[in-house]
Amino acid sequence: MRLRDLIDWPRSLLPEDPTRPLSISLANGTEREGRARDQLLRLLDLYNLRRWQFTNRVRIEQGVIAHSHPVLTVNTLHPDDDSLALSTYLHEQLHWFTWRRYRKARRALGDLRSRYPDPPIAFPEGAGDKGSSYLHYLVCYLEYWSMIEVVGPEEARRVMEARFESHYTEIYRTVLRDFEEIGEIVSRYDLLP
Repeated sequence: MRLRDLIDWPRSLLPEDPTRPLSISLANGTEREGRARDQLLRLLDLYNLRRWQFTNRVRIEQGVIAHSHPVLTVNTLHPDDDSLALSTYLHEQLHWFTWRRYRKARRALGDLRSRYPDPPIAFPEGAGDKGSSYLHYLVCYLEYWSMIEVVGPEEARRVMEARFESHYTEIYRTVLRDFEEIGEIVSRYDLLP
């Protein structure tokens, strides 16, 4: 989903207070969804993630691609890798973060367009269209930065390198390669959670 697609969303879709306790629902009530819920609850107990909570509604759905809107939805792909599951959760929360800071994010995306005039578009290298790819430079950077804060640099790097084999592959490679340069853009627009 592109950032500009979210501008006109009704405010009623947003929780009034994203710092409320999470409401976690299972889409189909499968065993895998239940295990993913238990994993997420364990991670929430293990790490203080309030800093990265920008919506309090979370759905777990087996067989879908994780997505942020209209309800943050994670999948069941990483039952044996807490860090990959955590990274997915943070990634989707960070979409909400950038959406809530639309004006700042839009300016940062302008700088990213100047720096990367030909982003990867097609899956799995890119995010499907130019706008989504630019947004994912920002979200994937914030995901990596957040993972460094939560699990440390070595584990965060392992997770980002694992993404080279799944989705947004060139975007994640660029984020790792140009971490400092993208970080300057993020800092310029005060886009760290």
